Amino acid sequence: MTKYWVLITLFLGGAMNGQAATSPSSLIVKVFEMRVSKNSDCSDAVTIFRTASPTAVDLAGHPTLGVGAIPHGTYHCLMFHIDDLVTLVPLAADGLCTGGPVTLDIFGDAVNDLSVSPDGMAIHATANVSDFPWVYFSDSPLASTINNCFEPNHTGCVCSGPCPLTPLTVSSDRTLSLVLNLDDRVIGTGGPCRLLLPPGMPQSALSIR
Repeated sequence: MTKYWVLITLFLGGAMNGQAATSPSSLIVKVFEMRVSKNSDCSDAVTIFRTASPTAVDLAGHPTLGVGAIPHGTYHCLMFHIDDLVTLVPLAADGLCTGGPVTLDIFGDAVNDLSVSPDGMAIHATANVSDFPWVYFSDSPLASTINNCFEPNHTGCVCSGPCPLTPLTVSSDRTLSLVLNLDDRVIGTGGPCRLLLPPGMPQSALSIR
């Protein structure tokens, strides 16, 4: 039997750091595809939804990203294909981060950021360019809250593995949330307006709820 699974994204704060920083009042993102796997290494994934031209959505409004059919079973890995350029409006001015919209790159560290598609293609980070990385959530032993979520393993830096996921048993309709948490991660002092992300910020900005 097949059940329908509704995926909802939202912005929800909760990060903490020791630097003066601000949070977004608006956060615009694009998600192209979602896949799931019954394997902790994210292999043999199946597509839940896919679009070549996703609508940019504001996570502050708790938008629905997509709806797809998923067979009964227990899933140990979720993965999302995203645009790494996000547009946000700072809640308050912080140095060079002012009140107007600013586009920032969550996958722009050429040294530490490396992503791999479910089909095995390496995706290298370029600052301030849409590289379209994948983000992974699994119950693999490599999963950690200090990872940047861009790989199902540690091909890149030690921070490049998956983010944690509690295995999902799907036996009825489900609603899940992909959370991009940039609370207190937007900083404009001591340099240009930028985001605090792993490895510099030892806590992932992405999670599943």
